Amino acid sequence: MDFVFSSHVLCSARQPEKVIAEVHRVLRRGGRFACIEHVAAPEGSPIQGVQHLLRKPWKWIFEGCDLCRDTGSRLRAAGFAEVDVQPLELPRMFVPIRPQIATVCVK
Repeated sequence: MDFVFSSHVLCSARQPEKVIAEVHRVLRRGGRFACIEHVAAPEGSPIQGVQHLLRKPWKWIFEGCDLCRDTGSRLRAAGFAEVDVQPLELPRMFVPIRPQIATVCVK
């Protein structure tokens, strides 16, 4: 594959490391993986407190979606040659999913 894109998938995968590993496996050298994900808020922030409070019921209501994942670190550890993680704050989104990242990983 030359290119893989996912949007708000890794938050719900039971084993996101395996999903990322499979994307890495199917990409050709120089291939790109781009994704947009909501992620855990910065440590000690008010949004982080809301995320931790809602984590269990949110996971149940939204079919496994975990509000507190550090997807950027998982992508950096996956063996890509380059990983560009850009934080996003979406102020009009529901509070627990305002912190997001847009990433491009190159194999």
